[in-house]
Amino acid sequence: MKQPQYKISSRIKIKSNKKSSKLVEQSIKQDIEETDSVFSKNESLILEINAKEISELRAKLSSHVRAANVSYDIVLE
Repeated sequence: MKQPQYKISSRIKIKSNKKSSKLVEQSIKQDIEETDSVFSKNESLILEINAKEISELRAKLSSHVRAANVSYDIVLE
């Protein structure tokens, strides 16, 4: 049996309004690696991140959350 390529995963849910979540999703989707995903559902932005090691997961979490925060700041102005 083939082992999964990624051992560690994380799911981050950021609550916001539906319109802002959609705009942020469109903004950061191009910067998210193809192994990860970002989508908006109801009034939340959801980031699903996969990694092989904890250090890689930490780096991706930091990068993706920072991108979402900057996008939210721009959208809400």
